[in-house]
Amino acid sequence: MVLCSLELNGFRNLLPGTLHFHPGVNLLWGKNGAGKSNLLEAIYFLFTTCSFRTQRTSELVARGQSSFRLVAQVETRSGSYRLGVEQEGRSRTLVLDDKKVGLEQVLERFSVLAFSSRQMEILEGGPRERRRFLDRGILALRPGYLRELGEFSRTLAQRNRLLQTGATATEKAAWDERFAAIAARIRVARRSYCAQLAVALGEHAGELAPRCGTMKLIYRPSPAAAGATVPAPGVDEKGEDLDQAEREILDALGRRAAEERRMGHTLVGPHRDEVRFHVGDMDLARFGSAGQRRAALLALKVTRMEMVRQVRGELPLLLVDDLDSDLDEEASGALLRRVSRSQAFVATCKYGSMRRFSPQVQPFRVSEGRVEAAAPDEGDSSTAVVTHPAGEEPWNRANRAY
Repeated sequence: MVLCSLELNGFRNLLPGTLHFHPGVNLLWGKNGAGKSNLLEAIYFLFTTCSFRTQRTSELVARGQSSFRLVAQVETRSGSYRLGVEQEGRSRTLVLDDKKVGLEQVLERFSVLAFSSRQMEILEGGPRERRRFLDRGILALRPGYLRELGEFSRTLAQRNRLLQTGATATEKAAWDERFAAIAARIRVARRSYCAQLAVALGEHAGELAPRCGTMKLIYRPSPAAAGATVPAPGVDEKGEDLDQAEREILDALGRRAAEERRMGHTLVGPHRDEVRFHVGDMDLARFGSAGQRRAALLALKVTRMEMVRQVRGELPLLLVDDLDSDLDEEASGALLRRVSRSQAFVATCKYGSMRRFSPQVQPFRVSEGRVEAAAPDEGDSSTAVVTHPAGEEPWNRANRAY
């Protein structure tokens, strides 16, 4: 997958205009606050309709503007597409090749992965961040999961309203069954993904995060299930039986019925799942050093990238925010050697030190919201236009290692 061009209008501090990108590594360099992260955020929003930095979409609109618009030309193994998104207040419009589409249709065609120090919350924050990490990983492999998440969210909200306002025994029984059915699908999907991720980590974590030793995942669904800990690599895991999961959830709802009526909300289900990351018997969030946690996050992200490649047949677009401030030199080099096989956008304040790890890059100088292509020797900047190598399709360039 290759992002060929991006038209910006009204997004944060980025000046309006159209940027053309290299099919390999695009190195964004400039001072802090110049707009490097804003450009990465714009790209991420285009393909996901969310930000990896904030949950408030209103923060993405430039000062003095009421809306923003992003339009891109994208090439994938299956063809060339024109994708656009416009956000005005709470109204959002996605357009693919001049037709309005939903997010699922975008996720089916495109995949993007962001690496940022802000995502350390996956390891250090509350369980909600880790649930989001799982769900986004599943969506990258199976976009139809978006419908299941939406159905679960609506069912949970309706069941909570019934608990708060009162419901007949018949109404509650019907909603318990409906809730258990969709909750079981979410739980089985998460458990299956954790098992896949555990196996893939076993293949890649040693190279990417040697200081972490053997990483493992512990998935704790709500309610607790037998064998909740994800099997180690090499163990046969067929996943959890859907009917069994549904029965366990229904039983738990029955056991906690009185407590739920008193509290006024649902006390068991995927919205209360937890995932922990361990090195040996050590919980990384509680006892891991800052360096171990950063290395573990790197291993998780690159492992996800490889999982997407295996399932979709091409690498996702990779966005790396402030690489040099978040990772030591060894980890930075390991990541850049990996991303050089795909199209990547890497933000840094230290152009020279980053370039030596991956000399085949297109640098862009970013200053006060202006993005301009620069010569590899840091010469005079020019209009941000980069042409693709003659006779080679961009997606072939980005995936030719495979």
